[in-house]
Amino acid sequence: MSDKGWIKIHRKIYENPYASDPHWVALWVWMLCRATRTGRRARIGRTTKTFTLEPGQFISGRKQMAEETGIDESKIRRILKVMKNDHQIDQRPSPAGSLFTVLKWDEHQKVTNETTNGRPTDDQRMTTKQERKKGRKKEIEDIYVDQDKPEPREKIPFEQILDMYHDQCPTMPTVKIYTPSRKQAVRNRYNQFKDHPKGALWPFEVLFDHASKSDFLSGRNGSWKGCNFDWLMKQANFVKTIEGNYDNDR
Repeated sequence: MSDKGWIKIHRKIYENPYASDPHWVALWVWMLCRATRTGRRARIGRTTKTFTLEPGQFISGRKQMAEETGIDESKIRRILKVMKNDHQIDQRPSPAGSLFTVLKWDEHQKVTNETTNGRPTDDQRMTTKQERKKGRKKEIEDIYVDQDKPEPREKIPFEQILDMYHDQCPTMPTVKIYTPSRKQAVRNRYNQFKDHPKGALWPFEVLFDHASKSDFLSGRNGSWKGCNFDWLMKQANFVKTIEGNYDNDR
């Protein structure tokens, strides 16, 4: 983990209906331990460029989470969806990978006299100027080593868009192989809406929402079952679905 020291977990955690799931608890504790405590600089790939991680944030991905927690990737995807819906975390694409934020971090993890009992902790230890410089350098290196390696010069959040499809359209065919042609289709649609005032991902959210609610596209009315990820990524189908051409009231 990137930070040393301890985290706070309130007994009220067991009032959460998902606390009976040991995988949910394990992943939540992992996130608390993974999140940076006071903010730090993170390196972007193998470049010298860095960006700031605020308190409660960390860079990771489902593959790394699975490797470090022993939880299946598909289960991690479902737990992350629950946590986002419950406003426990926020997940956004970043130059270095998926950026996770533990919401209300300052409210729940703030160090107080009550939590320290008046005793100095390792986090409160005085350091010399030389130690602080060494620590800052090590923090950047640690984040780079621990984070998932992004594809070179890749700026399109391919995995996040695919996760949105699987989460919002669970009855449609699963994408098992992210082929170059599929990535190119996603790249085309993403670039088409990259200047959208609500962000380039917003059209994808609307697309999958309309598709999942449409009896025709989802196949619930039995008249057609040809809708899948590839069909939705075609420009004409993408636009018509967003505009509600396949909604049930049409």
